[in-house]
Amino acid sequence: MNIWHPATIQTCLSFLRGLATWLGKHGLVRAPEHYGLCLEEYERHEYAQRDKSWTAHGIDADALIAEACHFDMHVGASLRLMHAFGLRAKESVQFRPFAHVVSFADTGLPADAQKADHYV
Repeated sequence: MNIWHPATIQTCLSFLRGLATWLGKHGLVRAPEHYGLCLEEYERHEYAQRDKSWTAHGIDADALIAEACHFDMHVGASLRLMHAFGLRAKESVQFRPFAHVVSFADTGLPADAQKADHYV
């Protein structure tokens, strides 16, 4: 019997795969079945029971972000990124504009798909 939560198993395997890739050992971490786990033990089955968005709770996101900017400009910037691009908190904190904003030509998208000059 597995006492680990499926999300925890997926996260651990993801971290191990990342480490193996950095070490140049692609394919070192195998599929969960290889380690004796059945689908029910590592597949996620959760879904949102309710809408957790700010708008669903009647919160004015722009006003709240402006207030956060007055309190702490870094938190405000992070909230702006989350609101504008749909980033998670961790992604917005790790965002590096000089590395993560690229020209349209660098995206590899077809020419008829261009809607802006730069993409995140």
